[in-house]
Amino acid sequence: MLSVLASGEHEIVNELPMAPILFGVVAFAILITLLLVTYAFRSVGSRVGRAEEAQDAAHGGSHGSGHGH
Repeated sequence: MLSVLASGEHEIVNELPMAPILFGVVAFAILITLLLVTYAFRSVGSRVGRAEEAQDAAHGGSHGSGHGH
């Protein structure tokens, strides 16, 4: 290592496309976006279940009465 420094040669260094702190900021922003998307769909499962129950009640049958589901 000292011989490389003494001879004046330079190593090839690949530059990062952005500052290192920005990698963390971008990752954090992506994760927050995914959290918000997940949060937006938090009640979809219960709404679908209630809609199926309401449809079954309106048509006078239970969910498993031969609909092939």
